[in-house]
Amino acid sequence: MPRTYEELNQERTAAHSAIFGRLFDLGKQAKEIPGPQLSDTVRQSLTPQQISAMRARSGEEFAQNRAAEEKALFEQVEEEYQEGLAARREEIMDALFGGAQEQDASTMLRYASASESQLRAALEMAQSAENHEVLQMVTLAAYERDMGAVLDRVHDLIPETGDLLGELAAIEMRIEDLDDADTLWETLAPEIPDAQKILTR
Repeated sequence: MPRTYEELNQERTAAHSAIFGRLFDLGKQAKEIPGPQLSDTVRQSLTPQQISAMRARSGEEFAQNRAAEEKALFEQVEEEYQEGLAARREEIMDALFGGAQEQDASTMLRYASASESQLRAALEMAQSAENHEVLQMVTLAAYERDMGAVLDRVHDLIPETGDLLGELAAIEMRIEDLDDADTLWETLAPEIPDAQKILTR
């Protein structure tokens, strides 16, 4: 069963926190990388500054490799998040409008061209008669035409349907505004320490 929008956001936020928490600790970890193993002869031929620079370059390589691993994990999290949003959207659409979408074209056209007052009246009658199919058609027509007053009345009469409509609107807004993983990574990820930063840390 697809997770709700809230659950998807919670899981994504927790995954981001874990990934970026590990990245923020990279500088300290990179500083502790021992560097290449050197024979005593080679070590004696190098200055302390040269040995430190070699260690810093090893630390930079370590940091870059770890960052690449974390970015791959981040991209996987984002892919699963988008798939989760799409699955939840499909589930809500089916729950809200599944029956209405199976109606014949002339019936749907009648509701699609109805005025706001006509849709409100049809909604009230359908709710009184417990006519689920008409409720779905009215809700679909109002949703597709962004009739806020009708949708507000749907929420008043059928709170669970109103909640699903709110969740659907939030999902569609998030899908529309969602940046690709690379752009989001560049925005959120901390700077990966290079050899110079590791050397002066």
